[in-house]
Amino acid sequence: MNVRNILLAAALMLAAPKAANAQSNLGKLAGTLLNNAGGDDKESKSGVVGELLGNLLGTAKLTDKNLVGTWTYSEPCVVLESDNVLSNIGGKVIENKVEAQQKKVLEKIGFTPGKVVLVLNKDKSGTMTVGKRTSKFTWAVEGSNLKLTFLKRTHTINAKITAGKLQLAMNADKMLSLLNSTAGAVSGLSSSMGALSKLISNYKGLYLGLMFTKN
Repeated sequence: MNVRNILLAAALMLAAPKAANAQSNLGKLAGTLLNNAGGDDKESKSGVVGELLGNLLGTAKLTDKNLVGTWTYSEPCVVLESDNVLSNIGGKVIENKVEAQQKKVLEKIGFTPGKVVLVLNKDKSGTMTVGKRTSKFTWAVEGSNLKLTFLKRTHTINAKITAGKLQLAMNADKMLSLLNSTAGAVSGLSSSMGALSKLISNYKGLYLGLMFTKN
């Protein structure tokens, strides 16, 4: 199999989240964030709450209608399995560090803003284009998950749509394992992968996320 195709497949081979753990107590999360947010300004604290709430795994049921269309990759993000993860990772500081390292890894395999396009057609066919290379797949919706059949295997991705943005959340360990299998094929990828693996090794409930904007 072509190395680039393997890397693209790795980006799509995503582990299914545990539904029970993905249910978030939003009231408890908001309280935790407000207590830890710096300063006394209510507006700034509210902004912190909104920012992290947006990075939780999706639990809302998806619809075909909302998913159909062309989506362009905009940025990576760190997604939390539940509000309980916050106390374990130390909040936004860890998120930012993981996100920055994740960005380095993704850029090495061609995931740069505006250069990756995901197309979901009404007939349940789809394509993902990374630079000049395009791969085909079929897709289906199951609850809050997007299921892609790619290279004769079906992979389940947690998905959430908010204000014209599509968040696809990948289990961090699964993604790292798949990328590690081809790390030597791309210059500099192995060291970047090692740094990312070390960074997240002590934290459970983290998912690596990809944000797409609808065209």
